[in-house]
Amino acid sequence: MPVQAQVISPLSLVHVVCSGHMTEPELRAALVEVYGDPDYRPGMPEVADMTTATFVDTAFDEHQLFVEDFNRTHEPAGKPTRVNFVRPEGQALLMIEMFRNLMEAQDSIIPVDVVEGYPEVLALLDLEESDIAHFPEFCQKDPGLL
Repeated sequence: MPVQAQVISPLSLVHVVCSGHMTEPELRAALVEVYGDPDYRPGMPEVADMTTATFVDTAFDEHQLFVEDFNRTHEPAGKPTRVNFVRPEGQALLMIEMFRNLMEAQDSIIPVDVVEGYPEVLALLDLEESDIAHFPEFCQKDPGLL
């Protein structure tokens, strides 16, 4: 499955892993599922690991609707949800730039960051280094943490 999402309850955040060739409907489906998790709360920060994503198959109109829905989902929180994309490259990075630009065009209060690794995620979310233990095992092997 190219998109997997989970709530990391002890850290009160959503972790999404994107891999290979993925589509906008696959991303939507994963997020709808995680937003239905009983541990999910609007306003939770989101970390999207893009280290193995190669292509995001979407059209501009489809992506614009996704951003509108994303903003609507997070409005009830009344506070900015921070979104961190970890190590995107190539076409995936271009799609994230479009996401960021569409968020800005819609006057979103949600900050979107592109980071090099999990040490930056921990710092931006004001987490302790030991909190990495709550992330999937491959995240704990981030070279910046060794």
